[in-house]
Amino acid sequence: MPLFCTLGKTTPVGAADLRGTAERYGQNQRAMEAVGAKIVAGYACLGPYDFLFIIDAPDNETAMRLSALTASRGTSQYETMPIIPIERFFEMVADIGGPPDTR
Repeated sequence: MPLFCTLGKTTPVGAADLRGTAERYGQNQRAMEAVGAKIVAGYACLGPYDFLFIIDAPDNETAMRLSALTASRGTSQYETMPIIPIERFFEMVADIGGPPDTR
């Protein structure tokens, strides 16, 4: 299935209820499983984003629906983007021309 990177920020409502984050995470996991998606990995971050999730979802529409569903709770805002493994990227660009190798 396609992979997606979801970057999340807590809203003021979410920041006021950080203890509820684990419960909301569980709700999000169940919502994802119900549509055939899953969280592959999840991280709390320092910097401009508070959370990073790698999601395995059937397609773009499913990923978009899940992002909208979790954002609709008002506790976080998300940016979701499709991603591919770096090894696949290397395969994709192996035959693309470029400047001569000057090493």
